[in-house]
Amino acid sequence: MWLLQFVAALVITGGSVGVVSLIWPRISGEPRPAPLQNVHDYVLTTPLGNQAAQILGVTDEGNLEPVDVGSVASSVAGSIVSSVEEKAQEFVAKKAAEQLLQRIQTLPADQQQEVLELLCKPQEN
Repeated sequence: MWLLQFVAALVITGGSVGVVSLIWPRISGEPRPAPLQNVHDYVLTTPLGNQAAQILGVTDEGNLEPVDVGSVASSVAGSIVSSVEEKAQEFVAKKAAEQLLQRIQTLPADQQQEVLELLCKPQEN
Protein backbone atom coordinates (compact mmCIF):
# COMPACT_ATOMS: atom_id res chain seq x y z
CA MET A 1 0.00 0.00 0.00
CA TRP A 2 2.80 2.44 0.88
CA LEU A 3 4.41 1.78 -2.50
CA LEU A 4 1.22 2.79 -4.29
CA GLN A 5 0.99 5.96 -2.20
CA PHE A 6 4.63 6.75 -2.97
CA VAL A 7 4.11 6.26 -6.71
CA ALA A 8 0.95 8.41 -6.63
CA ALA A 9 2.78 11.18 -4.75
CA LEU A 10 5.66 10.99 -7.21
CA VAL A 11 3.34 11.26 -10.22
CA ILE A 12 1.39 14.16 -8.71
CA THR A 13 4.59 16.02 -7.79
CA GLY A 14 6.09 15.43 -11.23
CA GLY A 15 2.93 16.62 -12.93
CA SER A 16 2.78 19.72 -10.75
CA VAL A 17 6.40 20.63 -11.45
CA GLY A 18 5.82 20.06 -15.16
CA VAL A 19 2.79 22.36 -15.24
CA VAL A 20 4.58 25.02 -13.20
CA SER A 21 7.54 24.85 -15.60
CA LEU A 22 5.14 25.58 -18.46
CA ILE A 23 3.28 28.49 -16.85
CA TRP A 24 6.13 30.06 -14.84
CA PRO A 25 6.66 33.15 -17.04
CA ARG A 26 2.95 33.76 -17.13
CA ILE A 27 2.38 33.67 -13.39
CA SER A 28 5.61 35.31 -12.31
CA GLY A 29 6.56 37.64 -15.16
CA GLU A 30 10.15 36.46 -14.68
CA PRO A 31 12.31 34.04 -16.67
CA ARG A 32 12.46 30.45 -15.43
CA PRO A 33 15.24 29.48 -13.05
CA ALA A 34 17.76 27.08 -14.64
CA PRO A 35 16.43 23.87 -12.99
CA LEU A 36 12.87 24.78 -13.98
CA GLN A 37 14.05 25.56 -17.52
CA ASN A 38 15.53 22.05 -17.72
CA VAL A 39 12.21 20.57 -16.63
CA HIS A 40 10.39 22.80 -19.15
CA ASP A 41 12.62 21.69 -22.00
CA TYR A 42 12.11 18.03 -21.11
CA VAL A 43 8.33 18.41 -20.70
CA LEU A 44 8.06 19.89 -24.19
CA THR A 45 9.78 16.81 -25.67
CA THR A 46 6.81 14.67 -24.61
CA PRO A 47 3.47 14.51 -26.45
CA LEU A 48 1.62 15.07 -23.18
CA GLY A 49 3.77 18.12 -22.42
CA ASN A 50 3.08 19.63 -25.86
CA GLN A 51 -0.61 19.03 -25.41
CA ALA A 52 -0.55 20.63 -21.96
CA ALA A 53 1.30 23.67 -23.33
CA GLN A 54 -1.35 24.08 -26.03
CA ILE A 55 -4.19 23.75 -23.52
CA LEU A 56 -2.56 26.26 -21.16
CA GLY A 57 -1.88 28.65 -24.04
CA VAL A 58 1.88 28.84 -23.48
CA THR A 59 3.19 27.46 -26.76
CA ASP A 60 4.38 30.87 -28.00
CA GLU A 61 6.47 32.36 -25.22
CA GLY A 62 7.24 35.46 -27.26
CA ASN A 63 3.95 37.18 -26.50
CA LEU A 64 3.04 35.84 -23.06
CA GLU A 65 1.42 38.38 -20.79
CA PRO A 66 1.79 37.80 -17.06
CA VAL A 67 -1.40 36.94 -15.24
CA ASP A 68 -2.25 38.89 -12.10
CA VAL A 69 -2.81 35.98 -9.74
CA GLY A 70 -4.42 38.27 -7.16
CA SER A 71 -7.10 39.47 -9.56
CA VAL A 72 -7.78 35.93 -10.76
CA ALA A 73 -8.13 34.72 -7.16
CA SER A 74 -10.39 37.68 -6.37
CA SER A 75 -12.55 36.94 -9.39
CA VAL A 76 -12.86 33.27 -8.47
CA ALA A 77 -13.69 34.15 -4.87
CA GLY A 78 -16.35 36.60 -6.05
CA SER A 79 -17.99 34.02 -8.29
CA ILE A 80 -17.95 31.45 -5.49
CA VAL A 81 -19.60 33.91 -3.09
CA SER A 82 -22.32 34.81 -5.61
CA SER A 83 -22.94 31.13 -6.31
CA VAL A 84 -23.26 30.37 -2.60
CA GLU A 85 -25.62 33.33 -2.15
CA GLU A 86 -27.79 32.11 -5.02
CA LYS A 87 -27.95 28.58 -3.61
CA ALA A 88 -28.79 29.93 -0.15
CA GLN A 89 -31.61 32.04 -1.58
CA GLU A 90 -32.98 29.04 -3.46
CA PHE A 91 -32.81 26.91 -0.31
CA VAL A 92 -34.59 29.52 1.83
CA ALA A 93 -37.30 30.07 -0.79
CA LYS A 94 -37.86 26.32 -1.14
CA LYS A 95 -38.10 25.80 2.62
CA ALA A 96 -40.51 28.73 2.97
CA ALA A 97 -42.70 27.36 0.17
CA GLU A 98 -42.69 23.89 1.76
CA GLN A 99 -43.77 25.31 5.13
CA LEU A 100 -46.47 27.42 3.51
CA LEU A 101 -47.76 24.38 1.63
CA GLN A 102 -47.84 22.33 4.85
CA ARG A 103 -49.86 25.07 6.58
CA ILE A 104 -52.28 25.33 3.68
CA GLN A 105 -52.82 21.55 3.74
CA THR A 106 -53.90 21.75 7.41
CA LEU A 107 -56.70 24.19 6.54
CA PRO A 108 -60.27 23.03 5.97
CA ALA A 109 -61.17 22.33 2.33
CA ASP A 110 -63.13 25.57 1.82
CA GLN A 111 -60.26 27.69 3.14
CA GLN A 112 -57.79 25.73 0.99
CA GLN A 113 -59.97 26.58 -2.02
CA GLU A 114 -59.94 30.29 -1.08
CA VAL A 115 -56.14 30.29 -0.79
CA LEU A 116 -55.87 28.47 -4.12
CA GLU A 117 -58.08 31.07 -5.80
CA LEU A 118 -56.01 33.91 -4.31
CA LEU A 119 -52.72 32.37 -5.40
CA CYS A 120 -53.92 31.46 -8.89
CA LYS A 121 -55.80 34.69 -9.51
CA PRO A 122 -54.69 36.37 -12.77
CA GLN A 123 -53.04 39.75 -12.39
CA GLU A 124 -55.09 42.78 -13.29
CA ASN A 125 -53.29 45.52 -15.20
